[in-house]
Amino acid sequence: STTKIKSIDVPDNTPEHNPLLPFPESSLRYDTYNGVTLDLTTIIETTQQQKQFTDADAFGIKLTHALTIWTTEQRKGIWLKIPTSHSHLVAPATLQGFDFQ
Repeated sequence: STTKIKSIDVPDNTPEHNPLLPFPESSLRYDTYNGVTLDLTTIIETTQQQKQFTDADAFGIKLTHALTIWTTEQRKGIWLKIPTSHSHLVAPATLQGFDFQ
């Protein structure tokens, strides 16, 4: 018999992608704690979408919109994964209350 080990980092039911979110589904990872991680490295690696996500002002607007949706969805934690090469995107995130350590 095979024992299946369940990860606590993967939700039992991944929520359907909200089409109103300004970030592609491939850049979002949900966890069992009702949190979401926005991984910008997955977006930046895609050449076609890179331009719309590398401008700090445009990113700030998209992040504000996403946070409104995630608040409505009652997400308990939001994490951002920003590559060092795009550290200029940290500033708009801090304006939204994110803390980088």
